[in-house]
Amino acid sequence: MEFRQLRYFLAVAEELHFGRAATRLDMAQPPLSRQIASLEESLGVQLFDRSRSQIRLTQAGVVLQDHARQILDRMDTAQRETRLVGAGGAGRLRIAFVGSASHGLLPMLIKWDCQDFRVRRTRGSPHRLHPQRLASHREHRASQPLSPHRP
Repeated sequence: MEFRQLRYFLAVAEELHFGRAATRLDMAQPPLSRQIASLEESLGVQLFDRSRSQIRLTQAGVVLQDHARQILDRMDTAQRETRLVGAGGAGRLRIAFVGSASHGLLPMLIKWDCQDFRVRRTRGSPHRLHPQRLASHREHRASQPLSPHRP
């Protein structure tokens, strides 16, 4: 079973017509029919009751329709979120600081618009923020410290 076949199956299941589903998918009807037949063969079940006047989902088709929607929705979500994180638009940002850093640039950074980032604040003593302790949590390393007066 392939994602492509699930998309094809859902189009036919929603349209209940191979010709309209093929038009919706921007493809010819014979290849669509072959893909549905291949999917049915790989599953070992008939997904549609076909007659001259109409097609209907079988019970197996109804079950697959529900699962196919969930699978394709999750796949679309995974692709969207992966691209967003890869482009830097979402993710996790960790900022470690000591209490004396709470003046100046730090409040501005914390208020930074990061609606797509998960924010978790943790207080720590300078001992807990020692570089060796942070090493296990480090994902990206800044090459220079942040400074509001940097040229």
